[in-house]
Amino acid sequence: MVKDMVAFNFRLLPGGTIKIEGEIPPDAKQFKLKLGKDRFNIGILLNPIFNHGGKKNVIHYNYMTQGVWRDDKKMEEFPFMPGSKVEVCINFVGHFFLLFLPGNVKLNFFNHLCLLEINYFQVSGDFKVQKVTFE
Repeated sequence: MVKDMVAFNFRLLPGGTIKIEGEIPPDAKQFKLKLGKDRFNIGILLNPIFNHGGKKNVIHYNYMTQGVWRDDKKMEEFPFMPGSKVEVCINFVGHFFLLFLPGNVKLNFFNHLCLLEINYFQVSGDFKVQKVTFE
């Protein structure tokens, strides 16, 4: 299993999906999933926080342009459990991202960068990647 992972120089076009399967350790504090053009232009960041920096059981999500984070939002619904195996699917619809989280939770996020393709993907933090599939 891989804990931190970066993939780049691929092309995920509108209509494409990335499926991430992995395991959340029992002592997880947080993890981050990023999709975008490169490490300075991220179309969507998904950041579930279990217990970190005074925050508990909240999901932050936002985007980055030219290395600056923008428009931080949070989701109170928290479908992730420490010590569990999970699957997250991110569908790049074109003008937005559609995320399918555990427990049939869905999240829509606008493509603020107007990306025409995704070329960068990163997983970091307390998430052990078992499998990544591009469809």
